[in-house]
Amino acid sequence: RSQRQAYTAGLAAVNAYAQSSKGTTFAKLSAADQDAVLTGIQQNQTTSQFFNLVRTHTIQGTFSDPFYAETKTSLAGTLSAIPERAPPFPRTCSAWT
Repeated sequence: RSQRQAYTAGLAAVNAYAQSSKGTTFAKLSAADQDAVLTGIQQNQTTSQFFNLVRTHTIQGTFSDPFYAETKTSLAGTLSAIPERAPPFPRTCSAWT
């Protein structure tokens, strides 16, 4: 399937899920109900593929913008300064101060 078909089918599934679980379309839901619907589609085997597609495209879009080019003070630079296995407690990083 093309990306357009995946998005068309996925958005229809999100609206169908919202309608069946919350009684209205996704766009008309409160922020809390939208979060609940998104959590539901993320955990559902049928719709989780669409959720992951949108999540991946969001991440790719964020880091492909030249504004986020990797510099010491940029988002990408800050994230790349975090070790792969960060400790389970907050720590300071010179890039964050």
